[in-house]
Amino acid sequence: MDQFEYRHICGVPSLVLHPSSPPEGIVVLYHGWGSTMESYKFFASLIANWNRTVIIPELPRHGERGSLDYKDAVTLQANFWPIVIQGVEEATEIVTELSHTNEAPITVIGHSTGGFIAGGTYARHHNVRSAVVINGSCAWVKFEELYREKLGFAPMEAKDIETLQSYDPFSFHQPSSDRRLLLLHCEKDSSVPIDSQRYFMQERSTQEDDQIRLIEFAGVDHQITLSMLQKIKEFLDTNH
Repeated sequence: MDQFEYRHICGVPSLVLHPSSPPEGIVVLYHGWGSTMESYKFFASLIANWNRTVIIPELPRHGERGSLDYKDAVTLQANFWPIVIQGVEEATEIVTELSHTNEAPITVIGHSTGGFIAGGTYARHHNVRSAVVINGSCAWVKFEELYREKLGFAPMEAKDIETLQSYDPFSFHQPSSDRRLLLLHCEKDSSVPIDSQRYFMQERSTQEDDQIRLIEFAGVDHQITLSMLQKIKEFLDTNH
């Protein structure tokens, strides 16, 4: 059975799993809203079998550092962006520490809320060689605009737009020939609709056809599928 090591990394509760052979890279793996780092052990075991060291940080208020009523819509609206932004700040600290102590390439992978964090970390930290955003968004302001429009909410206030833009991957992402970004998204995703990722690709793909790729999965709603896992393995195999 895989032996996970429990550690605090930059103050963040985390699980660490080492491969049986010398690792070809490091994967920082982020879980989603209402999930836990323990629930991602199977996912981490797969990645470790692909010869990567895997670190699963705990999202803020998702375990040791508190909890929320994750099914409550008001709680989600009040806490989603603060948790994503804190997650990006923590991930940046973790990646900085890892890059000081390791030469192995670093990949950040996340699903849903963790996908937002993965995209934000990739955009802000050039020591992240590659990232996989699963059912998340790399265009945060656009996502929030579409979300509010769909639910009939009032538009964001100017100060809130400014805060979100200061972390939005869309604002920070710069082309780079040695970095890669893979976006995997369920076409029927009702939790994080695919529209903002399509918008991100529309604005960026003409510059970076080789650096960014969006793969859509038809007929699926907000899941991690076997086909996605296959695409992640292929992506890691070609980006080490």
